[in-house]
Amino acid sequence: STLIRHGIVARTDALLDRARKVLRFFGVASPTAFEATWLRPRVSFKRSQAYTVHSPNTALWLRLVERYSQNLGVTAEYNASRLRKAATRIPAFTTMPTQAGFEAAQAALAEAGVALVFVRQVPETRVCAATWWVDDRPAIGITERFRKPDIFWFSVLHEIGHLLHHAKRETFLDLESDKEESAANDSQPETEANEYAESVLFPGSGKRRIAEAKTRADLLFLAADLHLGVAIVAGQHGHLTGDWRTGGSLRTSLTDEDLEHLELLSQGAG
Repeated sequence: STLIRHGIVARTDALLDRARKVLRFFGVASPTAFEATWLRPRVSFKRSQAYTVHSPNTALWLRLVERYSQNLGVTAEYNASRLRKAATRIPAFTTMPTQAGFEAAQAALAEAGVALVFVRQVPETRVCAATWWVDDRPAIGITERFRKPDIFWFSVLHEIGHLLHHAKRETFLDLESDKEESAANDSQPETEANEYAESVLFPGSGKRRIAEAKTRADLLFLAADLHLGVAIVAGQHGHLTGDWRTGGSLRTSLTDEDLEHLELLSQGAG
């Protein structure tokens, strides 16, 4: 389970010992305090109407984001102008192997006072990413939801969009949802964060040129011309056109090795 993998409890622990360790992990003294501290005021987010989200598991994922962001040891104060500059570097990072690109993004965001961490999704949460303020600094948490590099990097920029354009210290938890339902119910902040991510990845005529691509070779040439990872261009082409076959083999997936290395980087052991 997630609790065992992250060393919060041991497989051999008795039930009472597990309960005590979990409460200590969350920094509370009782189940009532856990509910008051984590489930009511702190885990407030746009909930998909189509799906049931497990709030305690969501709190667990957020607490892991909090813990690993603290362990990264980011010391710079949050600076929006530096974050904006760091965001402009992310398209170049998408051309690297995911592990190297993520490490570069961590370093760039740390200079702006932002901790970027990867924490695998916890069952029944449907979390893609979150913006979460920890010790007066923002943390961005990313999961492997769908295991696609284009979704992974778009999520990073989406969360940066929240930090740059929305209220300070507000928590944004972005969940997977049905596309039609999401389009109908997305709040203005979600729409603005999406538009920001698109503007960074596909400035100018980028989206139009990707939508007009007809062949696999077109997408490869565009990736080089737009200075973007091939998987990013292929994913955007599918999203814009509904044609997932032309660039399907270019979209690739995050591997188990990728996920393990992203975890190590997020735990300060990379």
